Amino acid sequence: AVLQTSTEEEMISLQLARPENLNQALALGAKAVKSLPFVADGPPSGGLVQSSPQSGYAVTTSFSGTTSAWYDEDASSLTFAYYLLPLRQNITLSS
Repeated sequence: AVLQTSTEEEMISLQLARPENLNQALALGAKAVKSLPFVADGPPSGGLVQSSPQSGYAVTTSFSGTTSAWYDEDASSLTFAYYLLPLRQNITLSS
């Protein structure tokens, strides 16, 4: 179930009241919305990410990455992204 209120102010008041159970929350004006059972998807775990080569130069070296041994409730939905992080010039990264 999910607790809902009509306004953000009502939700803040509900949180400040700290009801001890669902009946108290309902008495304070919250609405309970029932949902179908579901499994909350946790973060993937146990895997490896490898880069090849392990060192090189920005712009001039081509890098590739591989992933393996990840566990997830729905492994077919795993996606990966690469990000460019701003770094100072002449910096060396190592593991």
